[in-house]
Amino acid sequence: MASGISSDCLVLGGGIAGLSTAWALARRGAAKVTLVEQEPLVGSHSSGRNAAIWLPVEDDLATRTFAPQSVELLDELFGDLTWKAETGAVLAAPSKSQLFAAERSLTAQAAPFDVLSESELFYQAPQLRGGRCGQGLLVHQAGVMDIAKMIDTLHRAARRLGVRILCGEQVGAFLGNRIRVDGVRTTQGRSLRADRVIIASGAWAGVHGEMAGVPTPHIPLRRHLMQLKSEHRNQRPSRVIWTLSPEMYFRSESSGILACAGEEDEMMPSIPTKDPAVFSVLTDKLKKMAPLLLETKVQRYWACVRTFTADRQPLLGIDPRKEGLAWASGFGGRGMTIGLAAGDHVARSVLQSEAVGSTFCPGRITGKPDRLAG
Repeated sequence: MASGISSDCLVLGGGIAGLSTAWALARRGAAKVTLVEQEPLVGSHSSGRNAAIWLPVEDDLATRTFAPQSVELLDELFGDLTWKAETGAVLAAPSKSQLFAAERSLTAQAAPFDVLSESELFYQAPQLRGGRCGQGLLVHQAGVMDIAKMIDTLHRAARRLGVRILCGEQVGAFLGNRIRVDGVRTTQGRSLRADRVIIASGAWAGVHGEMAGVPTPHIPLRRHLMQLKSEHRNQRPSRVIWTLSPEMYFRSESSGILACAGEEDEMMPSIPTKDPAVFSVLTDKLKKMAPLLLETKVQRYWACVRTFTADRQPLLGIDPRKEGLAWASGFGGRGMTIGLAAGDHVARSVLQSEAVGSTFCPGRITGKPDRLAG
């Protein structure tokens, strides 16, 4: 039988949600913080499989609140080093009205942007010529994040503050009773007891909620990223390009283009498998939005997963339904953008033993929806 460990706080999941929460707990004074990750390395799933685009334009409270705060925390964490390349980004749509929500979100965050005329749009993003888009925004501080450096730096910072990180340990059962959670037992037989258990396990968060006795719906959605081979230099964008209606995004990557068709397919919690049907989805969207890229060839592609709650808002903070339980989950593709500030929000809630902002309180989720709210 493996030995047991007792902690003040136990964090389940070693992606951006779990690492950010564990780091914040230790920064705010939690004496003994343990993080358990089922994979051999942290950041192995959603945090390590994404387009690495920093473009916080979602018009929701989580993005407006936590994206600017995460910038401050990342700047503090990295010091004189950089965590993103500020290429700028072009957000494009067929009509002005489709950009209103993004403008509102950027304004609320005090993020600098310019409204682009049609000619300015095609100057900034010539790849869109011949497509449906005629309106755009130029978001100045957007760019491409160094995901590996962000995960590694956060991992090291957490360990320096005394966070114990256990990799290759899978949660097998929750300890406690119907009133409270006292920890977990791993499938390796180790008992990890704690005053607080924080579920930050991404696509597996819903599974862990069921195991803890508080069913809380999480919906993992698959989408694909594709590396396109570019024969002509003018096909490769100097900025991140993101189109709306239909959604698609792409950016330069090495000597080619990294593209996403923006599709969503519901899946079970697992490592996502690839589906070649995505090629036709991308081709259809390129015809509509960026026909100049139709000549590109797919060199390789892979699947990734984003996990949402029913209302697409993250669950952050203590769970009022069961003592000793808290959440940092449902980031839905915004983890690298809002993660550090969202983790700090959870840490404050846990250490103050109260809900910090009812909008993100787990108690608002009461049942599994028939379909994911858009």
